[in-house]
Amino acid sequence: MVESAADSADDPTNVMVIVLPYAACPPELVGTITALEELGTTVSRPRPGEGRWPSRPPTIDGRFQFALRDALLAAIDAWLPGEPTPESVEEAVARARTDFAGTLHIPANVTIETSLDGLFWYGVLHALHDLCELERRGDAANKRDLLRDLLNNHVRAPKRTYKVADTGVFITDAATGERHHLRERVHIVEGKPAETESVYWITVGEVRASYRYLIGQIGRHA
Repeated sequence: MVESAADSADDPTNVMVIVLPYAACPPELVGTITALEELGTTVSRPRPGEGRWPSRPPTIDGRFQFALRDALLAAIDAWLPGEPTPESVEEAVARARTDFAGTLHIPANVTIETSLDGLFWYGVLHALHDLCELERRGDAANKRDLLRDLLNNHVRAPKRTYKVADTGVFITDAATGERHHLRERVHIVEGKPAETESVYWITVGEVRASYRYLIGQIGRHA
């Protein structure tokens, strides 16, 4: 199949091969791919858990298939001539919903109103994912400083604005019908109320080892 697809191209340099790391590649196919690479074909060999590529799953479920499709499309977009289409905020949040499903619960009806791009918000959600993992292990005694450092690592925005308070921000989980007061927040962009951008959440779970962050609002809050 790889050979026939390459033969249909006018030049081997116009061919891209992605060697997926989730199953062994037969020796004869390895030889074909190596030969094409020597002729100028672009060959990508991603690793599980690297960038957008999902980790190797115990079973091939829908979550893995969605993440794999997303990674394949991103790799192809990056290879094609011209600038790749920027990821929208909605696409980035959907990707985070899949990638961080174990630590973040992002309902379908999450409020999103922002001037920032998708890549930025994915980084913010990645920082919250890391914070939740630390909290589960009992290593998040100072969440404000930890989150500042994580935000700096992921989006170069070392904001020390984490706070637990009566925010007056609520969300009704569309899946359960339960109404939640989003008592935790961090300001990502500070300024006038209409310019301030934040993320609001609440920690849910009966025991620390199973904590998840319910994300209810992303972006402007006024």
